[in-house]
Amino acid sequence: MGPESRGPVFETARLRLRPRGPGDLADCLALDRDPEVTRWIPGPWRDPAAHEAFVRARIEAEHGEGLGYWVVAPREAPERFLGWILLIPDGAGEIEIGWRLARAAWGRGMATEAALPVARHAFATVGLARVVADIAPGNAGSRRVAEKIGMRPRPDESPDADHLRHVLTSADLPGAGPGA
Repeated sequence: MGPESRGPVFETARLRLRPRGPGDLADCLALDRDPEVTRWIPGPWRDPAAHEAFVRARIEAEHGEGLGYWVVAPREAPERFLGWILLIPDGAGEIEIGWRLARAAWGRGMATEAALPVARHAFATVGLARVVADIAPGNAGSRRVAEKIGMRPRPDESPDADHLRHVLTSADLPGAGPGA
């Protein structure tokens, strides 16, 4: 199955998001090798064999209808890998939204711009009631992205002491609600 058949393509003012596929493996591995990018995310980032096996398994997995990973690229240079956005099962019965972008893309609103169409897709197309993101309290950048797309922290639902659960419903999305 080709990556284009794994999900929709989204375009924003500056970005193009397309389904992630096997050809993105090297870019994903390079992204994770930046210790600042993975600072707040537990994973096998420093073990090359385990890291590659982990990413390869995520690329090859069927996450469910309308779910998966999307590569984030500039619209004017769609071959340039900036990072990815995910919408996948979290293993605890919830659907997680998440983002990981290269440092060169930080601080410019790109994670928010990329996350919004995926969040809208979660509600309008996939039909979810809510999505979640578990974010380390010290990860100020990810917390800001979560807040900008309408997510709210739910300490009573947090999975562990190292992460704070953020929740988003369709009514919380910017531009949702009465008069939108």
